[in-house]
Amino acid sequence: MQLFVEVARALSFARAAEALDMPASTVSRRIAELERTVGLRLINRTTRHVELTEAGAAYYERCLAITDEARIAHENLLDMATKPKGHLRISMTGDFGSIILAPYLMIFRKLYPDITFSIDMSPGYVDLAAERYDVAIRIGRLSADTSLIARPLALLPVRLYASPEYLERRGAPQTPEDLRLHDCLGVQTSGNGSPWRLIRNEQSVEITVNGPIAANSLGMIRRLTVLGAGIGYIDSVMVREDLLKGRLTHILPAWQLAPVPIHAITISRLLPAKARVFIDFLSQRLQEMHSLAEQNHTFETQI
Repeated sequence: MQLFVEVARALSFARAAEALDMPASTVSRRIAELERTVGLRLINRTTRHVELTEAGAAYYERCLAITDEARIAHENLLDMATKPKGHLRISMTGDFGSIILAPYLMIFRKLYPDITFSIDMSPGYVDLAAERYDVAIRIGRLSADTSLIARPLALLPVRLYASPEYLERRGAPQTPEDLRLHDCLGVQTSGNGSPWRLIRNEQSVEITVNGPIAANSLGMIRRLTVLGAGIGYIDSVMVREDLLKGRLTHILPAWQLAPVPIHAITISRLLPAKARVFIDFLSQRLQEMHSLAEQNHTFETQI
């Protein structure tokens, strides 16, 4: 089965033979034996071209999942005796990667120096199976793809912030209703007439706000807020340094917006050790981050 998968993946007997470290004639003979056994042509081959038949393509899809799980099981068994190692391909948003993950990636590399990374921060969703990504990190609502496995990592608290310059110019809102009179920046498709739902303990209120700029990036909203463009709703983790350095001020500290979920997305529950330790590490760090943000928030509201 593994031999057929290698040929189907490479669409070349020579490349498959090289990957398996065996003669190409042996690969060709075994594929022919497999076709005789099942009574179906799986691969059409000429002197210049190799392609899967309809039966071969269907068989490849089934075999790929089985052989990948067998390989992962074998790797996990070996990793019980050795430190995890290998190359991780990860997809995530630019905001999460550059602002949140980067500092923790340095810590992770010290713990697991034999794991290397390729990180894709393209804005669109990637096909994990076709593009052979190990993990995708997603922030916010997930797509309805039920073929993927989503593991919750953390909830990012989202609150309101403004720069000292903006507050000096426009004043600070004292109640949620005051937000109607301010320039409000949020992650949305329309900047005008968008509702914000604010929560305080068991109480909630929905305020229709207006603002001059809308963006689909928390990083952009954070930057605009620091520059004094308005009041932004941003996750508390992302603005830690801005708060410490006085670039932002927490607005309406008794209120918050709905927290933003973070998930690790994989194509299987059976993960190689390199992916498993990365997800576990990230989950722990994000939850610690969340707890710290909540402690800071509790301190603020008690002042």
